[in-house]
Amino acid sequence: MTKLLSLKAGNEHIEIETNRSDYAAILIRGLVGAVPWLGPLTAELITTRIPNQKIDRIISVLKLLEDKINFLELDKAYIETRFTSEEFADLLEDALPQAARALSEERKEYIANLLKNSLTREDLDHAGKKKLLALLGELLDPEIILLHYYSLQGKGRERVFAFEDRYPFINKIIHEDTYRQPDVEEEILFSSYRGKLVMNSLIMGTGGITEHTSALGELLVKFVEPKP
Repeated sequence: MTKLLSLKAGNEHIEIETNRSDYAAILIRGLVGAVPWLGPLTAELITTRIPNQKIDRIISVLKLLEDKINFLELDKAYIETRFTSEEFADLLEDALPQAARALSEERKEYIANLLKNSLTREDLDHAGKKKLLALLGELLDPEIILLHYYSLQGKGRERVFAFEDRYPFINKIIHEDTYRQPDVEEEILFSSYRGKLVMNSLIMGTGGITEHTSALGELLVKFVEPKP
């Protein structure tokens, strides 16, 4: 099946007749215009490894990454040097499959934030950054939210669930709300979410409000920057 694709190159529009496979490759190369320095460096890697239908998600993450880096107003030469390093290329290769599977906007933000911080922070070695990215890939969105909750103290914890309506039972279980007892299924899910954090050494404590993030959990929170 073919389709007509219009791309802008400089001040000109180019019409290209392309099949579905070629469309994916050309689509990602469109980043050359939208994200000038990200597109050329990632096009080949993306188009040879990622299914066509997931490329839009990757583009969203890359655009988020560029916006975040531009907001920092760092020296372009410094960023390009860091971006083209073997270490970051290796990290990006690990991140692309996660980006391709990212369904929620929050997940895309987590990935973009981790990549941004991996580019700009030199206080953690490459293996450490790969470890954090791998941990992010293992955790579900509600597990990230729960980890964020444990990373805060006092009223800061309340803000995590102030606007959180996707997993309200997490807040109910944590505070043992007497007006609405959680269902058995909700208890099972919460236990699984919390257990995942414990198994990965991301939280510590004796349970309930006394639990808090470990040093590793705190580091992951700082790199993915979840927000209420």
